[in-house]
Amino acid sequence: MTDQHSGDTKISMDSELGRMVIEQKLATPDEVKECLDIHVKQDDANQHSLAEILVDKGVVTSGQIQRAKKTIEASRQASRYPR
Repeated sequence: MTDQHSGDTKISMDSELGRMVIEQKLATPDEVKECLDIHVKQDDANQHSLAEILVDKGVVTSGQIQRAKKTIEASRQASRYPR
């Protein structure tokens, strides 16, 4: 059951990350779609995250990914603990 939850969290992070890099104009929708297509077609033995694929393809830098992930995590924390 924990594995399923972890998978859901990863999928959610990938979804939010894809949306964020498009919103911040770091990538085009077509670039993200291409990387998502690669992500979906991977076999389980060589599973890479959307973030890794975006960086490997040169769409975004690892620094941009780290900043985007921090923003997503901060947003998640804020929604868990509203003021």
